[in-house]
Amino acid sequence: MTKIDDIISRVSQLEETVTHLATHHDEQFVMVHDETVADTCDRLFNVNLQRAQRVTTPQPSKSRAPTRRAKRQR
Repeated sequence: MTKIDDIISRVSQLEETVTHLATHHDEQFVMVHDETVADTCDRLFNVNLQRAQRVTTPQPSKSRAPTRRAKRQR
C-alpha cells in the first residue's frame, strides 16, 4: 500500500468508529464524561478563555510619553 492508500484506509476506519460510537454510545459517553472529567473540562475551558482574553485585550503601553508638569506658583 502507498502512504495515501494507508491514510485513506485509516480515515475510513476512523469514520466507521465515530459513526458507531455516535450511534450507540453517545448517552453512555456523556454520562461517564460528565462524572469523571467535568472539573478538568471546566478548568481547561477557563484556562483557554483566560488565554483568549489576554490575546484579545489590548495591553497598556509600557512606555509613556514625557509629561509636562505645571510649575508651582508661590
